[in-house]
Amino acid sequence: MRVLLVEPDPSVRAKLGGELLQAGYAVTAEGACAAAWDAFTAAPFPLVAIRANGPDERALALCHRIRQHPTGGDASVILLTGAGDAATLGAVLQAGADDFVTEPMEDAILLAVMELAVRRRRRERAQREGAGHRIQR
Repeated sequence: MRVLLVEPDPSVRAKLGGELLQAGYAVTAEGACAAAWDAFTAAPFPLVAIRANGPDERALALCHRIRQHPTGGDASVILLTGAGDAATLGAVLQAGADDFVTEPMEDAILLAVMELAVRRRRRERAQREGAGHRIQR
């Protein structure tokens, strides 16, 4: 599965990108939200992981823009954040994230959250498609 990783720190981006590759994901890694948006609009991703340092307005705005994109509702968006306070987590979810992982994080936890988000989206899509094929009486 294709994943768009948005991580400003080059060393963290390389490490996390490598972990995702080992887990079987096809990774496109960007260091800036503007470049990530360009990548998403060129070929929308089913899975997006965005690092947000606290209430990072650029990361939250990217999440919101993805949700506004015609295919953005089908993407699973996870925010990685160093802040675990209620205000930050509320802002993350209000921006449209499906889930979040607080730092410091273990790679296994991030991978599990990503897999759950993907399963949830697939189930929602199957339900929508199944509802369209029901015979009405």
